[in-house]
Amino acid sequence: MLKELLLVTQIKKGDIKAFEQLFRRYYAPLCWYATSIVGNRETAEEIVEELFYTIWKEKEKLNIFRSVKSYLYASAWNGCLQHRRQKLKDEELQRKMSQDTPAYTSSPEDEAEFEELQKVIDDCLARMSAQRRNIFLMHRNEGLKYAEIATRLSISVKTVEANMSKALAALRKDIETYYKE
Repeated sequence: MLKELLLVTQIKKGDIKAFEQLFRRYYAPLCWYATSIVGNRETAEEIVEELFYTIWKEKEKLNIFRSVKSYLYASAWNGCLQHRRQKLKDEELQRKMSQDTPAYTSSPEDEAEFEELQKVIDDCLARMSAQRRNIFLMHRNEGLKYAEIATRLSISVKTVEANMSKALAALRKDIETYYKE
């Protein structure tokens, strides 16, 4: 327990090796635990990946006073509950929408706007580095998780996260500019 609390102290200082050690030790067991709660391996992996992403992103604020293992399992439990609540809300909204909303048909103006917006997105993607564009498309079009992309491209998950953040920021900026015009 003391060794793990030392890891947390090192992580708070930005030690990526300590973070990777914690990740390697707990990732698989937490995925199995989360799978037993949500019933889906891919969803469980997303929840655990988000947990570790948050730990790294908020490392300076990380305060663990009890066992690290207990903290991680409790955080995974909370992530699973949050996922289940959101899933129920989404299902309820979908059910309500299917009852209340008539089928949508697009107008020629809507189709023209969609084509213009698609061009803005395509132009933005074309300006990105090949690696960033590839990472974005693998995630969005192929539905690959960050860890899968990292494995496929032989890069770190952190590199994938950084590239996705920058790609999304660029797209957001270009789309906001498009709507302001």
